[in-house]
Parts: sequence; structure tokens; C-alpha cells
Amino acid sequence: EVNQTYATKRFVLEGIGVSFLPKSIISREKMEGRLLEVPISFIREPTASMYFIYKYEHQLESDFVKFVSKYHYS
Repeated sequence: EVNQTYATKRFVLEGIGVSFLPKSIISREKMEGRLLEVPISFIREPTASMYFIYKYEHQLESDFVKFVSKYHYS
């Protein structure tokens, strides 16, 4: 059992483990063919809630929120 994703990835690359890892940390190895993605249809991918917080109302923050809101999907 390892609690750091990069250490886990290293074990998998060395052939001494299997794991569920974030796509963001295996993209290069997947592209190079060093790791394989196995589709698992019976498990839902986890989601995370994120919040944008700021102290004062400024145009920059409002513009950023509008921009990010365009890419919201469920």
C-alpha cells in the first residue's frame, strides 16, 4: 500500500503493482505505451467539488467566473 500517486505509478511501471491513478499523471506513459488504460464500466469515476473564493468583488474575478462557467458540465 502506497499513498503517493507518483510512487504508485513507479511501482506499476516497474511491474510490481496495479492501481487506479488519475489520468493526469499517466498521460505521458500512456502515450508512450508504457502504461495501459483498462476501461472499467462498472465503476463510476469520482467527482470533486471545487469552489472559487475571493475577498472583494472586482471585474477580474467576475470575468474569470464567467469564463470558467462556460466549461461547467455534469
